[in-house]
Order: sequence, then C-alpha cells, then structure tokens
Amino acid sequence: MFKLLMATSALFISSSTVFAQDEKPFNGPYIGGELGILDSRAYYGGIAGYRVQNSSDWVFGLEGSVGKYDPESGDTFDQSFSEYSASVIAGKAMGNSLLFATTGINVLDSRFSSDRFGTTNSSDTGFKIGGGYEYKCSKNFSIRAKGEYLKHGSSADDLKGTLSVMVSF
Repeated sequence: MFKLLMATSALFISSSTVFAQDEKPFNGPYIGGELGILDSRAYYGGIAGYRVQNSSDWVFGLEGSVGKYDPESGDTFDQSFSEYSASVIAGKAMGNSLLFATTGINVLDSRFSSDRFGTTNSSDTGFKIGGGYEYKCSKNFSIRAKGEYLKHGSSADDLKGTLSVMVSF
C-alpha cells in the first residue's frame, strides 16, 4: 500500500510540473486600469484585450482603451480631452515577463468652452506606436509600463507613458 501511495504521489507531482510548464501566462482575455502622463497632463483610463501565447512564447493580441486627461481651466475657459484607441500587440514572453511592441489607431476628442466663444468640440484621428514591459505577479494579476508616440491629425506629436494594473481571466 505504501508503494502504491508513493507511486501515485510521484505521478501527481511530475504531472503537475508538466502542466505548470505548459501554462501560458499571457494567454486569454484581460481588463485593467492605467495611469499616465502626456505633455504634463495626467491621464487615467481603462483597457481590455485578448492575447494568444503560442508554443514558442510569442504573444499576439488586440487591445482597446478609453481614457481622459485632466481638464485644463483658466479664468475664461475650460478644456477637456478624451482618448479612444484600438491596437495590436506583439511580444515575447520569458517566464512571467513580457516585452512587447504595439501600434494602432487613436482618436482624441476635445471640448473647449469659454464665455466669449461658446463651446467647440473637435475630434482628431491619428496613430500610435510604442512598447513596454509587463510582469505577471500571479496567475490573474499583472503590472505593466508602456511608452507610446502619438500623432493626431495636425496637432503636435506627443509622448505618453502609462503604468497599468491588469486582471486576466
């Protein structure tokens, strides 16, 4: 009986090790929140996406985000910005770490309001390109840092940096 128990235990331990090696930490859907800065303005938003990690540990995915920038106000005006984006992600997983590149489209909606000129809304569509690093802290929780170059229509080029907390399903 003791030999049977030991053999069963050894089989269970070896099979769980095999399953742990087959686990793909960056595979599947995720959501998260992000904080950042762009051109000295604070940014906050949410992200959602889906990634596939293949047997060679390459990671490919799609991600969407929605965010806002701190409003800017003066004596006679208020200005606010909202941002929407859709991106593709490609990267290489190394254990619990992921180095990735991203590119996509970006829409920046702005609202300018003043006593003198009334309210004006505008929208610029552009592109973004960037990259970052993500670390999987546990099976369902990760943190990441990302930098992006943004270009919106005729507006100036911008650099945005964000820190994210993400939950995987």
